[in-house]
Amino acid sequence: MKKVLFVDDESVNLFIFKVSFKDHYEVLTAESGKEALDILSTTVDINAVFSDLRMPEMDGLEFIAKAKHIKPGIRYNLISGFQLSEEIEAAIKSGLLNRYFSKPFNKQEIINEIENGSITILGSQDLV
Repeated sequence: MKKVLFVDDESVNLFIFKVSFKDHYEVLTAESGKEALDILSTTVDINAVFSDLRMPEMDGLEFIAKAKHIKPGIRYNLISGFQLSEEIEAAIKSGLLNRYFSKPFNKQEIINEIENGSITILGSQDLV
């Protein structure tokens, strides 16, 4: 079973992500960038990372930049309730991020990213 790490400072979001994907993947969660870096340092075979953008102490982009030094071969993605910004677009173009997903996330888009790195456009009824 593939392992996925989800990083968010809000426990309700961690719960929703875990419940949404537990039947498909082994879901690891972290409440901060520091906790996520510790998990990446001690856990093998993580296939994808999804991080919130706005978190105290270390935002999602800072976390991902540090995480890429620990595990460079993982697909790193951002999930945020904030609009796609120039900063996020620049992070995607530079290769820091693979994808940006907006909240509420679309479950099938996340699965597609984990399985093959692609997004399928779905209707709003598929939003979680």
